[in-house]
Order: sequence, then structure tokens, then C-alpha cells
Amino acid sequence: RSRAEQKKVKRAKAAPDIATSPTSQLRRLCLRSELRHSALKRHGMVGNSCCRLCAVAFVLLMSLHHRATLVHGSSSTNNDDDGSDGLVGVDANGVLHLDAPGNGAVLLNGLDCKAETLALRAQNATLTAQVEALRAEIEVLKAGTNALQTNVTTMTATVAALQAQSQADRLWLCSQSDPQALHTLTHDSFAYSLVVQNNRLFVASYGAVFVWDLLAQPEPLVVETLGGPHAGKPVRGLAIEGDRLYTGTSVGDVVIWNLTSSPTTVLHTLSDHSHTVESIAVQGDRLFSASYDNTIRMWDLTASPPSVLHTLSGHTAGVEALVVDGDLLYSGSWDSTIRVWDVSQSTATPTLVHTLTQHGEIVRALAVRGRHLFSGSADNSIIVWDLSQSPPTVLHTLATSHSHDVWAFAIKGDRLYSGSTGNTIAVWNLAVSPPQLIKTLSGHTDNVWGLAVQGDILYSVSVDKTVKIWDMLFC
Repeated sequence: RSRAEQKKVKRAKAAPDIATSPTSQLRRLCLRSELRHSALKRHGMVGNSCCRLCAVAFVLLMSLHHRATLVHGSSSTNNDDDGSDGLVGVDANGVLHLDAPGNGAVLLNGLDCKAETLALRAQNATLTAQVEALRAEIEVLKAGTNALQTNVTTMTATVAALQAQSQADRLWLCSQSDPQALHTLTHDSFAYSLVVQNNRLFVASYGAVFVWDLLAQPEPLVVETLGGPHAGKPVRGLAIEGDRLYTGTSVGDVVIWNLTSSPTTVLHTLSDHSHTVESIAVQGDRLFSASYDNTIRMWDLTASPPSVLHTLSGHTAGVEALVVDGDLLYSGSWDSTIRVWDVSQSTATPTLVHTLTQHGEIVRALAVRGRHLFSGSADNSIIVWDLSQSPPTVLHTLATSHSHDVWAFAIKGDRLYSGSTGNTIAVWNLAVSPPQLIKTLSGHTDNVWGLAVQGDILYSVSVDKTVKIWDMLFC
């Protein structure tokens, strides 16, 4: 062969096959893409994402074609490009830019995609403008948020100032007022304890629990007397939870009453203690009873009749007071101690975790508010315990106005009421530290053994055989 023919053969071998060349593939892809795009558009199924994806794919394939052309040293016979490919780039805002060659046409084997490219550019420009508008709106919202936060801070400070002023005004009104008993309800015998629920007052006395209707006019009226198992026995412990009333007697019984029946009926009488049941506490489906037999019983209220789950032993004298708070039970005793028990549901057997010995006499009253435990004693003192410490530590010992045993507590909001065997009721302000005595109520002529509070009304029961109802609106 001549030298010219040999060169022709070499070029033929080096040139890509027409059927598989990038040019042929791109032509088929472009035509197929246009047909699919038209079909999708007719059915309303084409969107900006599809257009954008097609355009990007097109530009990438154009680049591949141009690279193939450079490798082989020439374009295919069907390529109408002038050799200057368009450029693709992404700016700082993430917007795609297509720069067409020459006269602005984007060609692929003679097919002009300029219209699609211009549409894509217009869409990108619109999206860029929308992004900038959203950024501007975000800045406006940030400024508004900062202004709102400033307003909230100002309003919070204003509310705090108003609350402080309200507290000061209330204290002043209390100091200037002289709370008087709205009513004095009389009994034929000693009244030991009381509880209030809605418009009914339950008073434990000798041989019965008396139920008072607080809405009766012109004054509360006894509407029911719960005797039965209490006949001939002093009723000491008293608690109410939902539609059940729980009473403890001097012979060691715990009586459960159904308040939904009319008249009120006895559901169960639990006889396990060997001495007076002085205090009762209820938590969910568990009942705790404290007795002068030196023990505390934990009862399962889901059983019928309720059964003893555990007997808590540890006190060396009669147990006088109980209060349950979460997983802890606090008990006060004639042995002058407060014992702290872990009674969590996850504990198989309740355990004694702390013994507090700061009182020098019988611990008669207990109450919990937040992280503070209040204990009242026959040593005439009230101790405030810090429950955030383990064991609890003495936070304050209040200099009381009581000259005798502190026998009863009631708490409502930032007020603590304490009753004593000195016939008086002290009113304490818990909003300050240490709590301050702001009022002493006089009216009973004998020991104040029980207190209850509901709303602005305080109820007190005394050995003088009366129940007094006090209006504490200003205290």
C-alpha cells in the first residue's frame, strides 16, 4: 500500500465507531429526552427539577463529547460544533450557569437547546431572587425575635415586681386585720382530727365521724354521723382520698368507708394493729397506718379486703405522725425521732434510710412542702429540714409563739398554719427564709389538735369540743 493509504487505514482504526461514538449516543439521548419531556409535559408531570436535571446531564455529556473529540483529534463527521464548547459553573450561591458558545446557541449534533437553556437560566435567576428575599425576611424575623425577647424580659421583671408588691400588701393587711372565726361548730365530745373535701367537713370525735355540710345556711349542719365500728371508741386517725374515707380507732382498727353510697357504708375493717391508730396516709393503691404499737403497716388497697404488704419496725415508742412524699415516708414518734423510709414501688421491702434526732420530745406533726420537711414537737419547736441533703439537715429552728406542744400542721401556698396545746394557731410566711410568724389566732379554749385548709378558709378542731372556721383571705 502507498503511504497515503496506510495513513487512511490508521485513522479509520483510531476513529470511534459511529454507532457507539459519544456523538451518536448524545444525539439519541437528546432526542429520547425531548420525547419524554414532551410526554411528561402533556400529562402535567414535568417540573423544574426534571428540566434542571436534564440540562445538567446534557452539559456533562457535552463535556464528555468534547473530551472524546480532543482525544481523537477531530470531531465525528456529523458534528456541527465549531470546536468551542459551552462552559458550566456554580457560583457562591449554588446557582448553575451555562455559557453558550458563539452566537449563544447550545448545540448537540445540530440540535439547538438554546430555549431550554434560557428557561433554566430564568428559573435559576428567579430562585436566586426568592432565596435573597427569604434571607431578608429571616433577618427581619431575627430582629423581631430579639425585640420580643426584650419585651418578655421586661414583662417578667414587671410581674416579679407586682408579685413582690402584692406579697407586701398582703402581709400589711394581715398585720392590720384580726381574723375572726366565721363559725363555731360544737360537738358533744372531744374532736381529735378533721379533713375537708369539696363542701363536706369530716370531724373525728368519740364514737363517730361527723359529716358537716359547709353550704348549709345560715351555718354548716351535720348531715351524717358515721358510727358503726366506731361505737364506744375514740376516732383518732383520719384521711380522705377520692371516694374513700379512712379512719383509725383507739383499738387498732382501720375502717374504710365508701363515700359514694347513701348513706355512707363501711367497705372494710382492718384489724392488724394492737393499739391506737393515730395517723393515716394514702398514696395511690397503698395505705400507711401509724400506731401506738410502735409500728407502721403498709396495706395493699388493690386486694379485697386490703392486705398487709409490710410492717415497718424501728421506732421504740408509739408512732404519732405520718407523711408520704414520692418514694419516701416520714414518721414521727414518741421516741423523739423522725424516721425516713424508702417505700418506692421498686423496693421489695421498705428500708429505713435515715433517723433524725434533733427534737428533744415527742414528734407530733409532720408536713412536706417542696424540698422542705416541717416537724412539730412537744419541745414547743418547729424545725425546717432541707430534704435536698442526705441525710436531711436542719435548715431553720423556728422561734414559735407556742408555749406548748406543736400538735398539727396545715399548708396552703406560702402559708404554714401550726396548732398547739397552748390553744393557739400560728400563721407563718414561707415566702421568706427563715419563715416568719405573721399572725397568731386565738379563740379556742383548749388544745388545738387538728387543722385543715381549703382555699382561703382554715378549719381547726380542739379538745374544747369545737370546730372553728376562719376566713384567712388577708393572711
